[in-house]
Amino acid sequence: MAAARLRGSTTLAPVANDEAIGAIVLFRTATGHRPNAGELTADHIEALLPPADVVDRVAAFFSSSGFDVGRPVGLSMSIVAPPSTYEATFGVGPRPPGEEYPLDRLPHEIRDVVAAVTAPAPIDFGPGSYP
Repeated sequence: MAAARLRGSTTLAPVANDEAIGAIVLFRTATGHRPNAGELTADHIEALLPPADVVDRVAAFFSSSGFDVGRPVGLSMSIVAPPSTYEATFGVGPRPPGEEYPLDRLPHEIRDVVAAVTAPAPIDFGPGSYP
């Protein structure tokens, strides 16, 4: 149990090295910039989407690096792998929710089209306690 991952809101807990963790890959827009929340509307999303060949290239890179790759949704897709795969790819282990993985170790052709790879925040079911 050498690796760590997030459980709950911000607490790091030890996990087995082979326990998969997830992250979100955020693509740069079709014009090459990092999307901002104000432009992510139904009226604009189609024009912002990266070309299909870019999505395919990024998915192939992460897949060949040992990640399970989810289907793209809008400007993002999910990746899942054991902590050792993140360490080999990004040079760091699991990140706290909302923290980005460094992109400097990615090949330039991937780094140029990816805006961020981020550890997802835990699901918030709202106020109250749930079983």
